[in-house]
Amino acid sequence: MEYGVITIPIEKREEFGKRLITYYETDEIQDLESFIYEYCIDGIKF
Repeated sequence: MEYGVITIPIEKREEFGKRLITYYETDEIQDLESFIYEYCIDGIKF
């Protein structure tokens, strides 16, 4: 089993917030999901 950490880098908090709001408003996860995979996941081998 792999364990990892999801963190939002301080310099990306505003962008993350905007993407999260867009997800809440539209129910479209792709943009938020790609952001999280690119900037927020550490310690997991894909």
